[in-house]
Amino acid sequence: MGNVIAECADYALAYQLIGDSFRESIGEGQRYTDDRIRLIEKKGQMTPRALSEKYSVSTAAISQLLKPLIEKGLLSWCDEKGYEFRGGADLEKAKRSGKAYLKVAGGRILPTVFELTGDFR
Repeated sequence: MGNVIAECADYALAYQLIGDSFRESIGEGQRYTDDRIRLIEKKGQMTPRALSEKYSVSTAAISQLLKPLIEKGLLSWCDEKGYEFRGGADLEKAKRSGKAYLKVAGGRILPTVFELTGDFR
């Protein structure tokens, strides 16, 4: 019937192999040099607390480091399912409860396996 049948592992491998090439082929090539952005991109999303623990700095310090990256649109706030907050009260409530995550905003054309399935594995 002309359909390709694949499992999540197949897609994950293809994503790793061709994701950057695909992005470059349509003029979206961008390699992040900031370790924090690369780590967030690799993990899919992270809380500021997880970042502060990873880099052994306070959450206040991480917030100050990330603020310009958020303002430039390189990072965005999302919930545990990866859906972006539109700002306002929901975001502030999520931040206070530790349920606000940061993810790399845009720049990716192919969706990740998590974005397709909602499965963190």
